Amino acid sequence: MAIKDKYCDQNRFRNVENLDSLFVTRTHKPRVIIGDAPDIRTCMRLYQDRIVHNWPSQWHSRYPDGYISFASGRKYDRKRLRINGQEAFIFPITEVTEIFWEKSSTKERIIAKLQAASDKDFRAIFDVFCERAGRQYKGWWSRDSAEQYLLSQLEAMGLQELRDWTALLECPAGSPSPESPSKAA
Repeated sequence: MAIKDKYCDQNRFRNVENLDSLFVTRTHKPRVIIGDAPDIRTCMRLYQDRIVHNWPSQWHSRYPDGYISFASGRKYDRKRLRINGQEAFIFPITEVTEIFWEKSSTKERIIAKLQAASDKDFRAIFDVFCERAGRQYKGWWSRDSAEQYLLSQLEAMGLQELRDWTALLECPAGSPSPESPSKAA
């Protein structure tokens, strides 16, 4: 298969259509990614879980086509495609889907740090972000508009940029930043 054919294959972003293909044994409990849309590129929420049981023939009074049980204790209704009443889609772990999951979890960590930041710390983060992006701003924006701007920029960032920002934000105060060369050399 040519590279162009692999690139144009939209099925690599799609959820598992055949739930019977999620093969589970006593020793093989596959990890999967669960999202809120049938295309992983459009998912707003993603999380990883492990399938414990895939039982299409169990508990038909509640689940007409059976259910899938996850290590987290959640149950996936195979007929309605729902977990706890919320629409959910299962994606296999592949190189492509894992990148989307990692981007999603990294953005969540950054957003958690931004939410927990005091106004002074948020201003400093915003200043560094604008400096790195080469963006000139005049005066201080309101926190709401600055948050909106930062969130829109997070969506446009690649995985490595998101990793760098996470490392920068999670760096303890007073310690050297991840970018600075080690002083122990």
